[in-house]
Amino acid sequence: MEKFSWQDKDADGNKVIYEAQHFGGWWQLMVAPKVGRSMRDEVEFTPADFTTEIWQTLRDLLWRKYQRRRIAWSMVEHIDNILAGKATNERKESPAQITGTKPANHTRGYRTSNPRIGRLEK
Repeated sequence: MEKFSWQDKDADGNKVIYEAQHFGGWWQLMVAPKVGRSMRDEVEFTPADFTTEIWQTLRDLLWRKYQRRRIAWSMVEHIDNILAGKATNERKESPAQITGTKPANHTRGYRTSNPRIGRLEK
């Protein structure tokens, strides 16, 4: 998971901290009010919805990080596609989550186990 944060003002003119988290191919936005040092531990981030302005701010932030070679181009390109309407910001579920079944328990290429040795053989 990668986190990117920045400060801005909300509609009321109060300073807020935005934190965008990228995990599993989708973005999640969290917002918290900016407070002094004595109250930092008490503040919790709450989920928020993306607006076009926030997407553009995030894209600018990612562009600056890309120029310094801190992130991959695919992240900037994904935001560009979202802004152009070519992509959506949806959580991608695994086939196991869709069908409600558990994934098979794979043995990572091992065929049998030898009880005398107590380890797996190839």
